[in-house]
Amino acid sequence: MRLGFVDESISDGRHFMGCLTISPATCSQLNEAVNGMLTNAANSHGIDLSSVREIHGKELWRGTGPWTGLSESERIALFEDLLRRISIIDFDLFFIGIDKEKMAQRYREPEPPHEIALKFLLEAIDRKLERTGNHALVICDEIGSPTEQNRYRERLREYRKFGTYGLMPRNLRQIADTLHFVPSDQSYGIQVIDILTFVHRRRLVHSQPSPAEINFMIAMRSMIQPHIVSERIWP
Repeated sequence: MRLGFVDESISDGRHFMGCLTISPATCSQLNEAVNGMLTNAANSHGIDLSSVREIHGKELWRGTGPWTGLSESERIALFEDLLRRISIIDFDLFFIGIDKEKMAQRYREPEPPHEIALKFLLEAIDRKLERTGNHALVICDEIGSPTEQNRYRERLREYRKFGTYGLMPRNLRQIADTLHFVPSDQSYGIQVIDILTFVHRRRLVHSQPSPAEINFMIAMRSMIQPHIVSERIWP
């Protein structure tokens, strides 16, 4: 059994979603990696950990919230510290990006980007799980209203029973139970995939990176590349 943690990162033209799958026994290593980075932030940069309710990739990158006052180099160093810590853990990564502008040009009444991204993401996860003879419980960042969350659960039920649609439809039989939505501040797994998806999106869409950001993105890519199972931008 695997646990799959899902979150998204959005810009004006792109909607990215990522999933980190990991064995339950290894989750403690993920927690230790995050706590190690936070301890480093407190010891090296004087961050008051009582003010860090959760780690948001966007806040850390921009130096807002509890990270206010840190320089770009200091913030990048914290990103690199966390990535080094988690890169040695056994987990898989899946990314899907939706190009909202191209989608609007191609389809008169396109489906919501979140719904399309989730479908493609679940397909990729299911495909890998089938190859390895495994199953996953999927845990998503809490979004929208309970009604919206139930709609995604119902979609998964349909995908499992009738299959997905599109060029490569499949019955999602490796996704266990239903979709579980949890507050991100209660899950280090959600926070880690938030950071990884944010960085993945920024690497692909930011057109004027600083020299420090360019160097970081190169280093980041080398650290997480061995974990990436699937990455796609649609359409």
